Amino acid sequence: MHQGPIVVFVRGITLFIGIVASACSADSQADDVALFSFGAIADCQYCDEEGTRRQYRLSPQKLENCIEDFNSQPLA
Repeated sequence: MHQGPIVVFVRGITLFIGIVASACSADSQADDVALFSFGAIADCQYCDEEGTRRQYRLSPQKLENCIEDFNSQPLA
């Protein structure tokens, strides 16, 4: 199956972030202090339809809750 360049790019960035986060986590465990923290929100979707399994109608509230949580954290 052929994947578009955007999908390949997003997967590459996700892998890179995972590797960097793992390396920083392993390093910072010795000092018990994180080198940095960041928050990311991706692929927010909304649909005004009832009965869907994924509850897309709740997306605005979930996004608002996420932003409130991010704002309470010491992120870079």
